[in-house]
Amino acid sequence: MPNIYLLVLFVILFPLAFLVTWQILNMVYIEYIYLSLQKKYIADSLSSIEYLNFIKVLVIKKLWFDAIRFLELRPYMNKECLSRCLNTLGFIYESITEYGLAEQYYFEAVNSKSCYLVAMQNLAKIYDLKKKNHLAIAIYKYILRCDPKNVIAKRRISSL
Repeated sequence: MPNIYLLVLFVILFPLAFLVTWQILNMVYIEYIYLSLQKKYIADSLSSIEYLNFIKVLVIKKLWFDAIRFLELRPYMNKECLSRCLNTLGFIYESITEYGLAEQYYFEAVNSKSCYLVAMQNLAKIYDLKKKNHLAIAIYKYILRCDPKNVIAKRRISSL
């Protein structure tokens, strides 16, 4: 009987201990990346990709306003990174339910890089949230012209 009890206890507690350990290691890793990129930011030695990774870490940590502040400065942005930066700003504003600003930044991201599918899907989602279904459908159709195999656009068009 004690063997069965120990076996059941092990089967229940081992996955739980694994998940808690995984979360702690993930949290420590994110904090390590944040601190190392913050040191580089203070020393003013970040590349544009590292700058975007720094913003990504701020978003993961849900430091929305810090991420907005750093993104709106945009000192490191070249053409490729600018569209990702604008898309990230749109995502942040969407996360804090500022749909008007999110729409504006997604629209700028789409204009800065043609056929930027992620920003187009995000813009269509914002239009859907704002009940502008005709605009959302038009964007999903444009997405299908750029990528005919896009499953998300096909599914959203059929549901709208």
